[in-house]
Amino acid sequence: MGGFPDLRDLCLDGLTFLGARFDEASLVGTTFRGATLKDVSFHWTKIKSKAASAAAEADRFTGTRMELLTYAALKGLGADLSKVTII
Repeated sequence: MGGFPDLRDLCLDGLTFLGARFDEASLVGTTFRGATLKDVSFHWTKIKSKAASAAAEADRFTGTRMELLTYAALKGLGADLSKVTII
């Protein structure tokens, strides 16, 4: 597949993802506020924009609940996870 599937600027707030794969996707600007993420994969995924403000980046995952492996995957991609809950 050439390039990243374009999933930019989606509102995925409040949804539950169990075993979802966002591999090789562009999630720039996509929000997961209040969502639950368990066993979610983000391999080769683009999540950050250089143009996004720090406040906007911090707000993307506000109230999101996730287990430690998903947290580690997103942290490795540079996501601001200061407002998430580890489950």
